[in-house]
Amino acid sequence: MPAGLLTERLPALSCPRPSAGGRHDGRSLTAVRISVTIGATELEFAKPDVWSISAERMKSNRDHNVPLSREAREVLRLARDHQVDERLFPGYRAGRPLSDGVVIKALRDAGDATMHGCRSTFKDWASERTSFPGEVSEMALAHAIGDKVALSARAGGTP
Repeated sequence: MPAGLLTERLPALSCPRPSAGGRHDGRSLTAVRISVTIGATELEFAKPDVWSISAERMKSNRDHNVPLSREAREVLRLARDHQVDERLFPGYRAGRPLSDGVVIKALRDAGDATMHGCRSTFKDWASERTSFPGEVSEMALAHAIGDKVALSARAGGTP
């Protein structure tokens, strides 16, 4: 897989995208954990506009359906152009998944984003810049409403 455009866009599936001036505006294409993103397989995208992630791959142990924006579908199209097996983001070595290290480097190259801050930034953006109820952003993050991760995030802490 080429390191260029696809690797640059992969973090956008999970992390806030840089806006003008290089600052992150909190918008994420999916708000899915990076570890789940890099393990995505073609079977999870059977519906054209939904990413269906099985409970086995989710930290919450619950199925999670993610609506896909036009921009997310474009990243997936790029991934499919370079796909060599069922994984959408294969690693540089045959039969191995893309490593977290590649994603971390892409995040660093994009600015000041870190893997840890991606979902927290999404939550801050959703609560400060949108009129959606907090439960909607919690569902986007695959949190059970009122669980200790969500309560910690609302209090500004880390789980």
